[in-house]
Amino acid sequence: MREESVYERIKQFFKEICSERIKEAARQKDDTWSWTRERNMPLRDILRCILGKKGLSAVMEVRHFFGAAEKEEQTVSKQDYLKQRQKLNPEVFKQLNTSYLKGFYSGAEAQEWNGYLVMAADGSRRTKVRRRYRTARKTGRPTGRARTSTGKG
Repeated sequence: MREESVYERIKQFFKEICSERIKEAARQKDDTWSWTRERNMPLRDILRCILGKKGLSAVMEVRHFFGAAEKEEQTVSKQDYLKQRQKLNPEVFKQLNTSYLKGFYSGAEAQEWNGYLVMAADGSRRTKVRRRYRTARKTGRPTGRARTSTGKG
């Protein structure tokens, strides 16, 4: 995998987040006025914040985003962030995902082997044999069965 192609694909992805096509896709049905003004946290920042979530609370996510974006101060409250997030059409993430994957599969790092995309390789030639009845000789029962409430199984 070449780092240049990954870097270029991510740069292209961030350019696309700022595009008018994504702005249109981010609007809810019958909504023509959302995402028209330049706010303290515009659409591109909300999308970046959501895509970079780390499982923290909304307050911590916004705080971490503003720290990572090197903005001087956090000017958006949790309520404002959540209100803007509610305006998002979830279809925008499907479109972003589709365009990102198109870039990935058309790039140099997606290589096929015998018609399959190689995600990982293991150099061993050994196969593991699964034993179904490991202790059948000792107990007379297969090991995978659960016991019933009477103790018989």
